[in-house]
Amino acid sequence: MSHRFIVRFLLSFVILLLAGLFSACDFASPTNKTTLPEQTSTTTTTEQTSSITETLIMPKMYINTNNVPINSKEEYTNCSVTILSNNPEHTLNQVQAGIRLRGHSTSNFDKVPYRIRFEDKTQPLGLGSGPSRSWVLLAEYMDISMLRNYVSYNLSNTLMRNSFSSTVDYVEVYLNNIYKGVYLLAEQTQVGENRVNIDESGVETPTIVDTGYLLELETDSTRRLAEGAHMVDWFDVPGYTNMTVDFGWWNMADYPLSNEVGFYIIKSDAKTLEQIQFIQNYMVSVYDAIYVDKTFEAVNAVVDIPSAVDTYLMQLLTNDMDYNYSSNYVYKDAGGLLIFGPPWDHDLCFGNHYQNTTTDSLHIYHLLYELSTYEWFQTLVLARWDEINQVSNNLIADTRTLITTTSSNYQASFNQDYNLWQSTRRTDGWHAIYLQYSSQSAATTALLDWYDNRINFINTMFESWEDN
Repeated sequence: MSHRFIVRFLLSFVILLLAGLFSACDFASPTNKTTLPEQTSTTTTTEQTSSITETLIMPKMYINTNNVPINSKEEYTNCSVTILSNNPEHTLNQVQAGIRLRGHSTSNFDKVPYRIRFEDKTQPLGLGSGPSRSWVLLAEYMDISMLRNYVSYNLSNTLMRNSFSSTVDYVEVYLNNIYKGVYLLAEQTQVGENRVNIDESGVETPTIVDTGYLLELETDSTRRLAEGAHMVDWFDVPGYTNMTVDFGWWNMADYPLSNEVGFYIIKSDAKTLEQIQFIQNYMVSVYDAIYVDKTFEAVNAVVDIPSAVDTYLMQLLTNDMDYNYSSNYVYKDAGGLLIFGPPWDHDLCFGNHYQNTTTDSLHIYHLLYELSTYEWFQTLVLARWDEINQVSNNLIADTRTLITTTSSNYQASFNQDYNLWQSTRRTDGWHAIYLQYSSQSAATTALLDWYDNRINFINTMFESWEDN
């Protein structure tokens, strides 16, 4: 046997060995291959791959916890996240993260929402203005149309001029290779460079009080106590807030526009007693300006008025039962004015609550409602309404179009989600809150009818303002 032959034989053997190793790497996966539902099996199916063989109906997110259960709202379960998208720049391949449960009423259902915290800052699907670690998966269980949050965030991102607003997109979620349905991937409402960008420098020093603050109105006494103690994690507004009533979901229908529910959880890091007293006193000055002085000059000295106008219109349009109850955010930068926003939590808006099906009711954060009773604020609202109703830039008409096109484009995925979870729905307990329909398309039709009637109501109300 010649030396040249031996060399060729050894070289061929090495090439075959390397090819086998590469093939094993290509197809090895920490989990078994996923068999996708026929309607959406448009990609190769190992969790590790990111190649796309056909156009996806919507992006797919694979979350692998190695079958470790997710059963805590506080502790994260280690996982890897893979995202398949029609846009190659938006694919993720087994990115390390943690996942936990999230939500209040939404966590009471079989389809639960999640919070994901990536090990490194990530920008899944290109959402937001930059990478961040924390993201949420909204289950949309209480909204059979699957559209309310998606449409509301798209509306707010155009409408809100000075406030941060979360960007969102749909994903089909597979947890440990089990299909979990359609979720809405959204930015977490939190302080951050690419989120609520406020200056928190110096918060570790108790004497530095004019720093950044993010606040959430939280009327429910149980939720407040879960956050912590009075003047430690939350505060009231002296002279305005009613501290003698035990507020909660059981009596909120009696306080739809009342300022007596002015309790604020501090969602940022400034929580020394000196800092809490500072922001508490600042909120007293805001309430005094709005409820006592009532003039543009007084309010303009403490409030970012454009954000108040935009948030008022946002809440007027969507009419969520949570307004003036929870999920009403305001924030203040160091040395800055109070900004209304960011908007959050809209699955019970657009008439999707058993106590709020009419199109002529008002559920609005009490500070914004009080402002809407003043002629100078009404003038600003009417001007903004005219601005977003231009022929070439009609946000109101575009929002309606978004409802119809989104429902049509994602009909197959929405139907698949509806069929997956329909058997878990009941008519008692938390299930009695939201409205139920025979199909996603029927829910969309009801949403459109409500929206059209609501616009008519708003136009009539604004006409009465002009007449006065």
